[in-house]
This record gives sequence, C-alpha cells and structure tokens, in this order.
Amino acid sequence: MYFFVLFIVVFVIGPLLFRSGLNHADLVNKARFLMLVPALLGVAGWGAKVLAGAAWGRKLWATVPGIALVWLGWIGLLVFCAARIQVLIPSAIGRKWTRALGAIGTTVPWFGLASAQMMTG
Repeated sequence: MYFFVLFIVVFVIGPLLFRSGLNHADLVNKARFLMLVPALLGVAGWGAKVLAGAAWGRKLWATVPGIALVWLGWIGLLVFCAARIQVLIPSAIGRKWTRALGAIGTTVPWFGLASAQMMTG
C-alpha cells in the first residue's frame, strides 16, 4: 500500500504540480523567486531531518516531511529551469518539449527510491 500511494504521488501529483507551476505566467518572470523557493524547500527538508534526529529513517512521521520538502524543492527547480528554457526557446515546439521533459523529470526520485529498495532487498 505504501508504494502504491507513493507511486500515485510521484507519477500523478508531481507532474500536475510542475504543470501548475508553469501555468502561472506571473511567476515565470520572477526568476529570483523561482530560484529561492527550491533552495528554501531543500533547506527546510534538511532541517526536518536534523530535527527528527534518531527517528529519521525509522519512523514514517519523522522521515516523510523532510523527503516531501526536498521533493517539492526538486519540482520547484524543474519549474525554474523549464521557465528559463521557455524564455530562451519561445517556439510552440520548444514549449511542448520543455513541459513534457519537465513533467518526466518530476518522477526521477521514484527511480532512485526503487533502485535503493531493490539493492537493500
């Protein structure tokens, strides 16, 4: 059940969040804001890990918030990169490819998690 929920979050919610981030054209022009959000989310995820202490990795309540914050930071970074690429390549085909590859990029953490799970048994 745990992996099914995680699968839905990563493969459905992640691309939807990415698409939603790119659909806000007013944010695309605010490059500093788009650079700052992933950094703050990453630091918050690291802070959640530090605050969880010994429970990190052993208790779900201690691990999920930190991982979720880092994952949201990853999506924010993809939104920033895609927004900047769309400015550089303003054609319709460039926009389609940027959106497609960015949405695919949101799923990369799933493959890392699946690989780690496979290696540890």
